[in-house]
Amino acid sequence: MKSRAINPAARLAASVVSGAVVIGAFGFLFLAKAPVKGVEDLYVGLHLDGVITLDDLFGLGHVAVYATLAAIFGLFTRTVGGWMTIFLSLAALGFAVEVFQGLGGIRSFGLDDMLANLIGICVGFFVVAAMGQPRTRRNPARRR
Repeated sequence: MKSRAINPAARLAASVVSGAVVIGAFGFLFLAKAPVKGVEDLYVGLHLDGVITLDDLFGLGHVAVYATLAAIFGLFTRTVGGWMTIFLSLAALGFAVEVFQGLGGIRSFGLDDMLANLIGICVGFFVVAAMGQPRTRRNPARRR
């Protein structure tokens, strides 16, 4: 069976739609007050106050979210230019979220959060780079 190439327009549409959904979901999580209250309740309920501070837990959350975003979007490209575009886009998103949090009055602006975002982006790209080039599918009918 002959493998088919992915239509570039379909790949772009899938990237834009999935990116919009992910960014919308994370935007809600970072701009709404209710998820923060839920995390605080979970933190107290699990008795994590002796293990890690709530601020450190939120910092790890920033790293995890942006590492995940960078890894997901980083899989779509293997070029340095593509990675730089994704890096700058995610950094701009992190900056915008922090600015909007500061302007909203419900949440606060934090340089430490922006640093955690940048660290997360770097971690995500290191994960993608460590995975290496994707394997090409071999045709089992063809013998060497």
